[in-house]
Amino acid sequence: EAISVKSIQKWLEEIVEETKRMFQQNRSVLVICNTIQDIQIIQKAFNDENHKEFRSENVVVYQRDYEEFNLDKLPPRKLIIASNLAGRGTDIKLTPELERNGGLHVILTYLASNVRVENQAYGRASRAGAKGSARLIIFNLRNESMIDLKNERNECERARLDTASTYYNNIIIIEESLFKNFMNAYKAYADKMAVGILGNLKTKLRNKFYELNSFERLTIIQTNEMRKALLNNLKILWTFWLDENAETLNDLKNAKE
Repeated sequence: EAISVKSIQKWLEEIVEETKRMFQQNRSVLVICNTIQDIQIIQKAFNDENHKEFRSENVVVYQRDYEEFNLDKLPPRKLIIASNLAGRGTDIKLTPELERNGGLHVILTYLASNVRVENQAYGRASRAGAKGSARLIIFNLRNESMIDLKNERNECERARLDTASTYYNNIIIIEESLFKNFMNAYKAYADKMAVGILGNLKTKLRNKFYELNSFERLTIIQTNEMRKALLNNLKILWTFWLDENAETLNDLKNAKE
């Protein structure tokens, strides 16, 4: 059952007490936090002298999202405090003893932005069929029930996905079509420019470069550099055109809607 409290102190107490209960069962705990600040606050709560069972050798902290869990096999009575992204994709392997005691217990300390993220957090408790359990413990000043909070969260996520889908179906598809037309014109222009500028050197270009005289070599080099500059300028003009016509693109989007 999820726990929702209205003060930070009570939130920290619930997290610590939940972890103590798991340690009494000789289980290990993964506390998942939303921010680095939350990690630091929760770590400080466990460092209180009244909680001597959480000695430094029993506590591992991962503050950065890119950090991977450096654990061989997780033994009983180990506390891991980490961000949601830290160690993602890592299978936390348990010792046989921890497996017999019930496995890893996950405490999610915030309401995740969507169901997928929430389920991923809970899924860390039982990777690869291992035993495990999880609980949600959040700090919430509002009076809504957990069901109401999750329903509101899910509605916000649904609206966000609908907005993203609408944007893709309108603006992105229009821009992709325009870009495809631009690239076709760009390639045709580049090919035509190569033939036109090189002109009389076309036959000699079939020869090896070192067989050409110095003037012909210089002409080829300068021609290629000029061609690159002109084509790059064409790309820049394309970017300016998109910016200048952003309002028109938006009107097209609204008309499509």
